Amino acid sequence: MNSRPLHSYPRYFQDWLLSETRSRLNLAERGLFGDLCDLMATDGGSLEDSEIAIQRRCACSQREFRNAWPAVRQCFEARDGRLYNAKLTYALSQACKSFDARSSGGKATAELRWGKKDSDSSASSSATPSKIAERLPSSSSSSSSSITKEEPPIVPQGGRLFGEDEPPKEKPKRAKKPKAERPAESPQFEEFYLAYWRHEGRSEGWDSYRAHVNGSHADVMAAVKAQTPKMLAREVEHRPLPSTWLNRERWKDTQGVLDAPAHQAVRENPMEARRKQEMENVARLVREKSSQKW
Repeated sequence: MNSRPLHSYPRYFQDWLLSETRSRLNLAERGLFGDLCDLMATDGGSLEDSEIAIQRRCACSQREFRNAWPAVRQCFEARDGRLYNAKLTYALSQACKSFDARSSGGKATAELRWGKKDSDSSASSSATPSKIAERLPSSSSSSSSSITKEEPPIVPQGGRLFGEDEPPKEKPKRAKKPKAERPAESPQFEEFYLAYWRHEGRSEGWDSYRAHVNGSHADVMAAVKAQTPKMLAREVEHRPLPSTWLNRERWKDTQGVLDAPAHQAVRENPMEARRKQEMENVARLVREKSSQKW
């Protein structure tokens, strides 16, 4: 059997679940048996017949090992100072054969595709043209027998070898749309902007003026004049920008609401009105009592 260490091996779990070996082992003994099988696969199919070495490699206490080892020892046979298991030996041999078959098949496929001559003497026997033809499927027997090492590499349509990177495809560039010429500002907007109470965002304001003010310049100027005292009482950052004010069409707000004081614009609370009326009645009674002569 190949002594190459393997990273995996076939585990016939159905045979193991129905086996007599599993039926006579308890849980701890089955765990020790599984660890020993993995260690054997790592070491090439066998273990040193030494209880101390096996206990150390299984990373268990001496008491645990002594309780499980007598029953597990019966699952292995000793030859030349090493322990073997017949079922594991068969599984590892199958794994090695599968690995060798995949390796030789990969080398054969690479040689067939690229036309490379194998310089490795150990792989020369598995990479001969006749064996390459046997491993790879062919459309007819005549084509497989005519394969030689001198044939050029297989090149698909387009002139590129297998595995060769494709040239980067250039993305089509989108044609840039010509920007529409911005109309010049009108004298009416110049008048509005100079009278407005916040001189920021002039270009956006001109766009909003053209979009919303259609023949109502006089109404806009009247609203700006009416709202100027109220807006100037605010901080600059709390005043709306020209574009915001025009987009919301704030010049259409009612003139009475704009000019009314804050305490008149807010509706009076009914409870507060009733309390004021009662206080006025009490004050009137006090005046009437004080005016009477005793």
